[in-house]
Amino acid sequence: MIRVLVGEEEPPILRDVVNRIEAVDPRFTVVETAYDGRRAMELLDSTPVDVVFTDINMPLCDGLKLLEHVSSHYPHVLSIVLSGYQEFSYAQQAIRYGVADYLLKPVKDENLKAVLEDLHERYTSRRTREQQQFLNDII
Repeated sequence: MIRVLVGEEEPPILRDVVNRIEAVDPRFTVVETAYDGRRAMELLDSTPVDVVFTDINMPLCDGLKLLEHVSSHYPHVLSIVLSGYQEFSYAQQAIRYGVADYLLKPVKDENLKAVLEDLHERYTSRRTREQQQFLNDII
């Protein structure tokens, strides 16, 4: 199970994203949601997650600040941007924080499926490396 946190300020969009993630790929489970970036940061500090989906525009703390927080405090967590904005400056800043992908809203199922498949491959690859390193350390 890959644990997901979703940050999105609009409740109907948040519910839709949560439902679609779990419907498109049952290997992913949304364990936390937040309507603002500050709450998302608090949840990251108290709940282990593997992936963060975040909107760019959120109250109290925007998605870019959240991505910066994830990048500096939780570098193992994969991040995905959900945005209604095609502005290059947002994508450019997100790339600086190591975002795995940038999805434009409304998200199409085929795009979400492709991103989830990529995330699963990255997650599995990282876990395999960690397990191999652990075995090498105890030998």
